[in-house]
Amino acid sequence: MIPVKKIEQSIPDLTALAVLTIAASAFLLSFANLQAAAQEAGISPFLSWLWPLCVDALLIAGSLMILRSNLRNESPIVGWSVLIVFTGISTLFNVIHSPDGIMSRLSHAVPPIALCISVELLMMCLRSDIAINDTPEEEQDPQCTESAPVQQDCNIPARNDTAQLVMQHFREHPESTVTAAAESLGLHRTTISRHLKTLSAAGVLS
Repeated sequence: MIPVKKIEQSIPDLTALAVLTIAASAFLLSFANLQAAAQEAGISPFLSWLWPLCVDALLIAGSLMILRSNLRNESPIVGWSVLIVFTGISTLFNVIHSPDGIMSRLSHAVPPIALCISVELLMMCLRSDIAINDTPEEEQDPQCTESAPVQQDCNIPARNDTAQLVMQHFREHPESTVTAAAESLGLHRTTISRHLKTLSAAGVLS
């Protein structure tokens, strides 16, 4: 039987891994092209590797500024400005350095654009994880002790109605998926996944 619940829970991690791989690949492709452009412009080969960092690293810094601004409820306009401007600069130099021909220029334009998109997707994944991890921890039921059996659900946080609903749903429907549980309970998928992981780690659900 296909473990649908485990697959759904692993999707965010797999997405982040894929995006990180794309970002690293795009950075290296753009880095190599920009370094060659720097050498052609007369920059010392010994220092030419710094030129791509001045361009593409600021692109990444812009995304980090956007993330910081969103977490602090500040305007992300500066971060977006840096991200857009240096994506444009990187794309321009990649295209200029490419051989003649529309296919070649389009091919050289892909890495910096892919880097911009993948970095922003990675920041979205981080924002989602941070939002989940910032959820306050519920208090433990004072009547439960370490020796209390799992069947009494003492590992379920006290006064956490959502966790109780999730637990009840998966006990009544053990083959249910996260998506089906979210639709049935009227909750967000990330909320279901978070409580499901907590309940599984506590040994309440298998």
